[in-house]
Amino acid sequence: MQKITKTVVSKHVLQLAVPTPTIPPAFETNTYLIYDGSEGLLVDLGTQDPDSLHTVTETLLQLKLSRVSLLATHYHRDHTQGLPFLQSRLNTPVYLHPLDLQLAQKEMQVPAGLTSPVPKQLQLGSVSVDIDHRPGHTHGHVHVRIPTDSVVLVGDNLAGTGSVWIGPPDGHLNDYYDSLDAVIYGNCQIAGPGHGPVIRHAQDAARKQKKHRQDRQQQILSHLKDWRTVDHLVDAIYADTIPEAALWAARKTVQAHLQYLLVKDGIIQKFNKDQMRTQYRRFDDHR
Repeated sequence: MQKITKTVVSKHVLQLAVPTPTIPPAFETNTYLIYDGSEGLLVDLGTQDPDSLHTVTETLLQLKLSRVSLLATHYHRDHTQGLPFLQSRLNTPVYLHPLDLQLAQKEMQVPAGLTSPVPKQLQLGSVSVDIDHRPGHTHGHVHVRIPTDSVVLVGDNLAGTGSVWIGPPDGHLNDYYDSLDAVIYGNCQIAGPGHGPVIRHAQDAARKQKKHRQDRQQQILSHLKDWRTVDHLVDAIYADTIPEAALWAARKTVQAHLQYLLVKDGIIQKFNKDQMRTQYRRFDDHR
């Protein structure tokens, strides 16, 4: 059994790195406990492993939390699989943004009555928790802010290790840039990512991630001097640099960049009937 690593994020926030079936190079998804006195909020739980679930429930008991709410930053299964287990024991709904509710119900295989639209704010003892709609990774993705601790839980909009993927139909790059800007220009110094260690300089990490995406966009444009398919671009950009298990995420991210560039008039597209593939090309190279 792989051990769950616990990290104190701040006075009222604890991170639990829980082994989950996620995308390499990550092998854990972070669960967070926000608490004050006997009240708590558990954010994300992506495992159905009995030993891991036991560790999480034992942690709730050790903190002497008698009232615990449940929330998912987004619907993906590596953030939601374990929430029905706790929901059945705590008799409380799982909060999600309305745009992710139906997809989450399908992923967790629970009826609609066990999920609920996330409120804009929750009160845990003397600690206020703000929930902000921050799409990008999914349309219903949220950030969870704890202003008293200068902490924001960013789900999969930032990663403590590696990168994050953005792609249709779940997300849109323009929304993602806006969500990164919310971190860059926000007041929280610490970010709790969905995967990887705590980010102690949130604004710097968001700026770096935004530049990474913008650099990738320019890299894609550099390959579009002639007609190219998504597969051509993935091969040219990623080659052998990422695990095969992560190639689908790379493909999604390339699609997100192409979608963004089509809207911004940076590229054009056509359907090649011979190859039965959609192809893309820079607008300024169109002949």
